[in-house]
Amino acid sequence: MIRYSLTPMESRRCITRVVEPAKRTQGWNVRIIRRGIRVTEFFSDKKHGGKTGALSEAMHFRDEKERELKPILRSELARRKTVRNTSGIPGVRRRIKPQKKGEKVFEYVVWTATGSPEPGRRKTRDFYVGKMSEDDAREAAIAQRLRWEQQMERNEQKKLLNPKL
Repeated sequence: MIRYSLTPMESRRCITRVVEPAKRTQGWNVRIIRRGIRVTEFFSDKKHGGKTGALSEAMHFRDEKERELKPILRSELARRKTVRNTSGIPGVRRRIKPQKKGEKVFEYVVWTATGSPEPGRRKTRDFYVGKMSEDDAREAAIAQRLRWEQQMERNEQKKLLNPKL
């Protein structure tokens, strides 16, 4: 069995310390959610030989469950619609963009595509209504967003084939 020590926060992802003096409860809570499946387990200090032992068991449990549950890829998250989405396409929106020229502020209608084709790199591109029609600007923003999603998928496939990248 693997033993873990008290280490930095990254190694404790999905694990929370629980201390409730009124209930005499101390331990670590593991909570993982993947594709609507929720897994929760509590590891008491008392049952596992103290704080370090309970954390070790919690980390072992978390690692096992993460291996069982398929991870969510960045490309999947990028395609997920939220309740705030009004365009129907994640990462594409219509907005009024103010631009200052000298003392005057002009407002332009734009369709904006936003994406993250590579980890840690965020991109935004505006398509101006006026230079093209409303429909053409929207379609161009959607096409740009799809190109970035495809690039994200290619990067994920490379990483799956060669994890050292």
